[in-house]
Amino acid sequence: YSEPVLTRDNTSHPFRFRSLSIIIVNYNSGHRLGNLLRELTQAQTALNTELEVNIVVVDNSSHDESAMR
Repeated sequence: YSEPVLTRDNTSHPFRFRSLSIIIVNYNSGHRLGNLLRELTQAQTALNTELEVNIVVVDNSSHDESAMR
């Protein structure tokens, strides 16, 4: 359930959420991780700067040093 959110023009949208959590499970994909995080950040900016986005990356014992990136 989400309470109505007032937008910049003070109109109410009953199904508009205030936050979004994205969980990424990674295994040996460190070479793609940086690009993915950049794209998600750019999409957040382009779509709605009022939306709070939490991105969590869980590394599943990668051997490619993904956790270091």
